[in-house]
Amino acid sequence: MKNYKNIIFCLLLQGILLFPTGHTSAQSAHPLTNYTTEQGLSLNSVNDLLFDRQGFLWITTADGLQRFDGYRFQTFRHDPADSKSIPENSTSEVFEDMNSNLWVTFRTGICFKPKGKIEFTDLSSLFPTRFSRFAKVCLSENDSAVWVAGYPDGIFSINKKSLDARKIAAFPAREANELVYAMVRYHKKGDVAWLRKGKEKNGDLLRIDAGGLHHLINKTKTVVYYLLPVHADSLVVISDKFFYIAAGKDPFTPVRVLGKIQGTESFNYEHLNQAKKIKNNQYLLPGIDKLFVYDGNNHTVSEYPYTEYFPKELARLISPVTSDNYQNDWIGFNGIGGIKVSSLQKFNLFNRPQKNLLPYTITGDQKGNIYTGIYLGDIEMYDSRGQFLKKFFLPAADKITGSPRSMQMIDTSTLIVRSTLNELYAIDIHSGKLQVLSSLLPSRSDSVIRDFETDMRQVNENEIWFTYSDNILALRKYKGKFSCSTVCKLPVQEIPTSFFYDHRGTMWIATPTSLWAFEKNKFRKIALPVTYIKHVNVQADGTVWLASTNGIMILKNDQVVKTISVKDGLPNSFVYSVLFDGQEDAWVSTNRGIAKIIPPAGEKNASYRIISYTAKEGLQGDEFNTKGYYKSSDGTLYFAGVNGINYFKPEELVNKSAASPTMLTHIEVNNLPYNPGLQAEFINSISLSHRDNNISLSFSCMDFTVPEKNQYKFWLKGFQDNWSLPQTNNTVQYILPPGDFQLYVLGANYEGVWSKVPLVLNIHILPPWYQTTLARVIGVILALLLVGGIFYLISRRRYLKKLRTLQLEQEVQKEKQRLSRDLHDNIGSQLTWLSNTITQLEQNVEQQHPVAPRISQLKEGTSEMMKTLRETIWIMNKEKISALEFFDKLISHAARYLEAYPGLELETSENIGRDYSFHSGKALQLFRICQEIITNACRHAHATVLSIKAETNNGRFLLTIADNGQGFDPAGSERTGHYGLQNMQERAEESNLELKMNSAPGKGTSFFISSPV
Repeated sequence: MKNYKNIIFCLLLQGILLFPTGHTSAQSAHPLTNYTTEQGLSLNSVNDLLFDRQGFLWITTADGLQRFDGYRFQTFRHDPADSKSIPENSTSEVFEDMNSNLWVTFRTGICFKPKGKIEFTDLSSLFPTRFSRFAKVCLSENDSAVWVAGYPDGIFSINKKSLDARKIAAFPAREANELVYAMVRYHKKGDVAWLRKGKEKNGDLLRIDAGGLHHLINKTKTVVYYLLPVHADSLVVISDKFFYIAAGKDPFTPVRVLGKIQGTESFNYEHLNQAKKIKNNQYLLPGIDKLFVYDGNNHTVSEYPYTEYFPKELARLISPVTSDNYQNDWIGFNGIGGIKVSSLQKFNLFNRPQKNLLPYTITGDQKGNIYTGIYLGDIEMYDSRGQFLKKFFLPAADKITGSPRSMQMIDTSTLIVRSTLNELYAIDIHSGKLQVLSSLLPSRSDSVIRDFETDMRQVNENEIWFTYSDNILALRKYKGKFSCSTVCKLPVQEIPTSFFYDHRGTMWIATPTSLWAFEKNKFRKIALPVTYIKHVNVQADGTVWLASTNGIMILKNDQVVKTISVKDGLPNSFVYSVLFDGQEDAWVSTNRGIAKIIPPAGEKNASYRIISYTAKEGLQGDEFNTKGYYKSSDGTLYFAGVNGINYFKPEELVNKSAASPTMLTHIEVNNLPYNPGLQAEFINSISLSHRDNNISLSFSCMDFTVPEKNQYKFWLKGFQDNWSLPQTNNTVQYILPPGDFQLYVLGANYEGVWSKVPLVLNIHILPPWYQTTLARVIGVILALLLVGGIFYLISRRRYLKKLRTLQLEQEVQKEKQRLSRDLHDNIGSQLTWLSNTITQLEQNVEQQHPVAPRISQLKEGTSEMMKTLRETIWIMNKEKISALEFFDKLISHAARYLEAYPGLELETSENIGRDYSFHSGKALQLFRICQEIITNACRHAHATVLSIKAETNNGRFLLTIADNGQGFDPAGSERTGHYGLQNMQERAEESNLELKMNSAPGKGTSFFISSPV
């Protein structure tokens, strides 16, 4: 209970803080949007406005040409470095021909912008006069040319294709300083252009049509303020005495007088010449201090309530005026003011005598009169059109700390009022007499001194029900007397915020956190999510709607079947009330305006449609109040907010049911503009490289009434599975892989009406070169070549492996043969000698000859055989033998061998690299060759010096063995049948050794052996 009291106190305090007692700004009864330099306008002085066929707004100022897409202003200025830029910044008029080309005029000439391109061609040189006080003006158009007036030279025809110009008419002879003034704005082919000769309002008129220039002399000196070309052969003339219809060939003679205008002296100003065409066949007629409007539908002229749109001093500064396809008027001002957009007034606004007072509650009577209770104030009475009638005064105490919080008529003459101070009053609406009924209220068991939330409803004639503490009380009036009784009391001590008694006899009672159903004297509590309920209402079919601080809850059969909040399109989830119109559509007031909720009409998978409205559609403001709602007997809905009271009949509310087209407005690729020379709305496909795949696209629903409320849905087919959720953001960005995509875009205007046909943009992202078809073909070929190459290498490796195996087998066989031969030649011969020596030794023993010498020879031979065997084993046990190791072994062998020849001296030298080595087979053959050379030198050369030298150079091992002996004739040695040299040569060839010999009788012998290592 304590927590509940705290909640109530906090809400009460919050309510007091949210509703200040000081001045609150009142809103205009007419919706208005302002565009100035703060929103992107280049200057607040506007020369011309034009909506092109695509729906974009073009604006001319003294600081460039601009295009507005509903979100941003794109400005085109002169760039000396760009020949295609606009030739001058000070632009005057913009005209679109039937081919959607633009013609932009300025004082020094005119330029041409072709359809869809951002480029301008300067045509100023076509005119003889380069400078004039007045800018060129587009006056007419045919299939091939545009007619342009260049004062004072005349009228020129400019061919649309060749852009050649020719003069087709000259202006009539003029007096000194006599000028020509345009009387109407040329809009489309077939229009008649009118000019006035001279500044006097009763001067001659010039008519330009397909037949050329016609000079119409004003013989009667009729004052002509404005010409309104209603039809091709007739026009409406606004004169000083009356306005009338005249024939196109004689504008000075009335055919039918339409009426008089009071205050035409306001038109008598030199620079007020053109009527401004606006929506619904209406024309604005600017005056110096007044603004009139001509309605072509009923031929009436009336004062325009411009002070509800802009200050009085801006009236004579109105310059260009145009209207869009959505009944909005766009008014430009010359000097200050920028652009002001007025929309159709959707919601009526009470005309209150004190606009700074805060409406706190509202009700009405059967005659249509409306009563509103003022926060910390009294009761105000208005008629059905919102005009103030009178005031009923409450006691002073209620205007200091309390306020009227709920009101209801108990009969045709008595208004019952309950204040936040828990007081109850009856007010006679005829006399204003106030009667205090608080004594009829039962005593309270709680300690709350005031009820911030109260509710009151008329149930029967002369009977109303209202909330009080945790009770629903009934107040009855019978024969002028009042009585009060309890209808029901909640089973828990909660203070009701709202209740509704439906036609089935069920009373729905909402408390801040609960909902109760009371029927047949029994209570039933409905389970709800945690929220704060502000209002309960019931549709005709029994569906219960709850307005809460977390949106709308819809209940059927005591179950919450739908919750509607911001994520569903509700403008704000803090909802004050819900009322139903004749179609059972719901209207809810929130902290962000009013929303209309249209339930689904039984379609499968249909959803609730939500249309929201704000101050830009004519509401008093965006914020509304608790208890500030009422539905009259004729279906008029009333909603009170912080700045006043709106009222409307839903069936009469002006809605834009027609869908608006959606246009592409801007493309960026990798954060840079894409093809800036083209207008984005004319692009339907783009092709980009795989590096330019970061794409940002902006769109605009072409209803600019409230562009920030327009919504968009996107579907990038080929990249996304379905449509995106609706969003107000008009820009979408993608980073795309190579491929073909189609972007579908749907737009909805501020009333939630979606376009029927989506905008489609084709996007092609080129693949990198290695993903192209040619690259794939080349890749396949290379893959095949690679596979073939790998197969060839594998086959080659297998072949080489077999070849090496065969070579190895051959080498092994050769080595076996070499080893066999070596063993045969050396070990075998020595074993034979040993066998023979042993035999001879046995014979000597038998014959008793001396055996000592033979035993000595036997020992020596056996030792030599062992040395040879060790050398062979040493070499064969190594796979490779380094050249240095081989040389050391060879020198060791030579030194040992020379011990038997004392007179022979050994000389050695070497210069061998450490990384040089031999295969063991080659080393053995080389060793045997060297052994043979050393043996021959020792036994046969009779030399005194044996020299052995070795060196490595350029990958070869060089060995030189030389002696200083008697030498010999190599040719002679071959004839004597000695085969030692031949054997050495064969060994050398088998082992890939190069063997050379140099010898001559008496000059010693030298052997040169070379081997790759």
